[in-house]
Amino acid sequence: MVDASESVIGAKGAEPLLLTPAEAARLLRVRESWLRRQAGQRRVPCSFVGKHLRFSHADIEQIAKAGRRPARTSSVPGSGSRGRSFE
Repeated sequence: MVDASESVIGAKGAEPLLLTPAEAARLLRVRESWLRRQAGQRRVPCSFVGKHLRFSHADIEQIAKAGRRPARTSSVPGSGSRGRSFE
C-alpha cells in the first residue's frame, strides 16, 4: 500500500513521479528526438507505462552521470614552458 504522505499524484507543488520525454529532455538540455532514440535503443534508462515512454528522476540522474567525462590532465598544446625558466 502507498502511504498518503508518500503520494505525489495530485499534490499541489509536488514533482511528478514520472516525466514525459519532453520534460526529461528539457531537464537534460538535449533534444527530445535524441532522448527518444536513445530510449528506443535501450541506451538510457526509462520506463514504459503501457506504450507511453516515461523517465523517473533516478533515470535522469543516471543519464546525466553516464554522460560525465573526466577533465583532461594533459597539457594544452602551446601552453608548455618550452624550456623557459620563471625563477
